[in-house]
Amino acid sequence: MDSRQLTRSINVPTLQQLQAGILQKHPAVVIYFTSATCPPCHIIAPHFEDLLKEINHDRGRQSRGEYVVGVKVDCSAQFQIASAYQVHATPTFMFFHKGEK
Repeated sequence: MDSRQLTRSINVPTLQQLQAGILQKHPAVVIYFTSATCPPCHIIAPHFEDLLKEINHDRGRQSRGEYVVGVKVDCSAQFQIASAYQVHATPTFMFFHKGEK
């Protein structure tokens, strides 16, 4: 994984890419469901990015593969992903460990 992706969330265009490309390949994933029309989401977003930086800053943790991948899903644009995970309100956070919620 690119070190830049350890310090910021990544956007996932499709449900398949999320499930096969991220959840199954990375041991720890946090999905942040957001929306462009959600004022609290705009307040939380920079703190989410800061938290990823803080958690993944430890080089020893990175070398052991113990990092957290942050995924940002815009529910307005990616409604299939939001629907698949039954997200009805934003902001919503979901935590996955080895592909399991």
